[in-house]
Amino acid sequence: MFEINSGKSIVVKILEKSPAGEQNILSEFEWLEYLLANGLHVVKPLCLTRGSYVNEISETFFFVAYEKINGIPVNPRDQHVWNRALFEKWGEAMGKMHALSKNYKAQNERPQWFEHALFNEKKISLDPRIKSKLEQYYEDFRKLPTSNSCFGLIHGDLTHHNFLYHDNRLTLIDFGDSEYHWFAYDVAIAVYHAAQTAQKGRERSEFAKAFFDSFMKGYTRENPNIEFISQIDSFIDYRHLFSFSYHAAFSDKSQLTEQQIRYLNDCALLSPAFGLMLLYSGRPSNSYKRNKSGKGIGMKLMPPKWLAYPFRYFFERSACFFAWLLNAVTESHHACDIVFSWKIVIPK
Repeated sequence: MFEINSGKSIVVKILEKSPAGEQNILSEFEWLEYLLANGLHVVKPLCLTRGSYVNEISETFFFVAYEKINGIPVNPRDQHVWNRALFEKWGEAMGKMHALSKNYKAQNERPQWFEHALFNEKKISLDPRIKSKLEQYYEDFRKLPTSNSCFGLIHGDLTHHNFLYHDNRLTLIDFGDSEYHWFAYDVAIAVYHAAQTAQKGRERSEFAKAFFDSFMKGYTRENPNIEFISQIDSFIDYRHLFSFSYHAAFSDKSQLTEQQIRYLNDCALLSPAFGLMLLYSGRPSNSYKRNKSGKGIGMKLMPPKWLAYPFRYFFERSACFFAWLLNAVTESHHACDIVFSWKIVIPK
């Protein structure tokens, strides 16, 4: 990515030329133009030459351009910005995008979830147990409903790294991972990665509760139909597996940040019982409630009743070791499933 100031600042992205790459850009830009036309604040693609977004550089490369956005990345340590008001706006933006997705008809189609390389690349080097878990998710997803109330074109990576903040407004960027997927997965991505910004333990648990409450408050203003809410649980587990698998399989390790390397190392230590890395580290928990008016959204974070907080640290580590040991003996990649589960449940 490069920023060019030629009277008017633009951002340029240089890409390797291929039919698939050019088609991917055209479908992304068509989606962006639709969102812009319907009032969502997203990055604006620029057509620098008449009739084409794609600008040839050589036989090997081409570039595309975007309008430079007035805004800055959000720093989770800046409490003046990183707060409930921001989380509401974040949720509101995603809710509006999902609502618009329901009526979107594309000429250039974005990919479907099952077309991702993780499900199709045969030469990926991953632990067989992780591959098996991915295959199980694939089979489970194929059984889910795909009505437009719960499934459509999503952003696919709407973490706090992929919007800019200016004048109390968010502008969404980086739609390269947008694909047809379940809305619950888009929400799960935001929850999962936001929770990683807080310290493990009680702080992360409290943050996750505050984040989810505020995010969904904003989300339901734009997309009040949240019948998919019960799916978020499994989609956050899947995001955890997906993030590790993707970086392990495709990332250039020399280009990873210290935080990303630490994350992968933590996962590698626990890979036999993969899902345990989060444990009780702040994932949305086992109860989801509406307030008395039926309009608000609340989420209650609770450890098992018999587990006193002073012993939680010891229990988490013991549980982690126990699951790893059980997995080593049985070679069952489901060992992680028996230690901790966390659920978002709408009471009847």
